[in-house]
Amino acid sequence: MADAHWQIDTGEEKQTAEGLILTSSLIAAEKAKEVAIPVIEESKKKFFASYDTAASN
Repeated sequence: MADAHWQIDTGEEKQTAEGLILTSSLIAAEKAKEVAIPVIEESKKKFFASYDTAASN
């Protein structure tokens, strides 16, 4: 990939375009996980609470 040879000065160090994309992707995935896990946990609680209610009737 030709773009991988380009160097971008980020102030602290030079990274390849490919490295910046990978870093950005990892940061985005981490942020998504921070948001998604509490939502999933809350959904599981609601599901099992409704399941327990239905099972007891």
